[in-house]
Amino acid sequence: MLSKVSLTDIPLSCLQAVPHLSRTLPAEHIVASSTFYVGKQWEIWMPVGDTLVPMPATPVDAMYFGEGPARPCDQLVAIFNLVAQRTLRRGGILSCFNGLADDFQGLAASISKVDFFHRHRTESDCELSRFVQTEIEHMLTRARSMYDLVNELLAEHLAKHLLDTDMQRPSQLPKSFAAVALKGTAIVPAQQIASRYNIPEVFAECYCRHAPEMQSLREMRDAVVHGGRSLQFVFSCERGFAVHRTAVQNIGFYTWPHGCETETDLLPLRPLLLRIVLVVLAMMDDFAVTIASHLRQREDAAPGLRLYSRGPHYAALKDSHSAVANGRWDREPSGSA
Repeated sequence: MLSKVSLTDIPLSCLQAVPHLSRTLPAEHIVASSTFYVGKQWEIWMPVGDTLVPMPATPVDAMYFGEGPARPCDQLVAIFNLVAQRTLRRGGILSCFNGLADDFQGLAASISKVDFFHRHRTESDCELSRFVQTEIEHMLTRARSMYDLVNELLAEHLAKHLLDTDMQRPSQLPKSFAAVALKGTAIVPAQQIASRYNIPEVFAECYCRHAPEMQSLREMRDAVVHGGRSLQFVFSCERGFAVHRTAVQNIGFYTWPHGCETETDLLPLRPLLLRIVLVVLAMMDDFAVTIASHLRQREDAAPGLRLYSRGPHYAALKDSHSAVANGRWDREPSGSA
């Protein structure tokens, strides 16, 4: 992504020559992207000598500021937009921002890959079920890391005094979301979290709201990565990849819709994989809303625009969401853009 490398080396005074950016940003602000979609036209501002000039090009994999999404599957993720518009700084915040963006694209890519395996299941001599099994493990690992990155992102905002709170000298949050929200397997009450780390209780409540799903994801991940178990025996069926009910009976954050089970007690994987993405998105959205309500900085880096994420595999994510939302978890993946 352009935002990861080149823009951090360009002085803000130079970037503010771009007409879509605010002229009064704090000197320490990092511009997330110099790619814009305005008036249904692409503008990619590139450094040439000591200035920037717009280049006509269509990005495939990028963050961009736009009046709206360039295509229906481009993603508006609240926490990406919030950080890009208000609080993106060198160091920990930039690192968390990039890490979350990579992980989110990775989740979409995994769903796309499973769909690809299903579409081509009859064309390959390879046994594809093991590929799908390892992709599930990969998704669980990415999802688990995203909780920790959001936790680190909040810690960075507190440490850099970007939040307007009455709390004096908040304690350093642990690196792990679980270390904040759990004591053993028990969820720590919000008041205890707020008191221990000297943070506003509304943030502590965010941890409590999302601790149950995080704990379920962690248990699934730990069972796979550390316990030597997995969602064994992934079956390739006409309706898509599936697992036996006994393999997923202890999953606490998802209940399969009525009628999706086959006569041989197989359950489709597609809604479970989508649920992993939606659970993480809900957590990020909740923290974004809460952080936004306490920010000192109220001016947007790109007024009137929002930051969208564009990637080659978001079409599969949108297709999966539409299929499951309409009760068509058995619909053939389209793979369309």
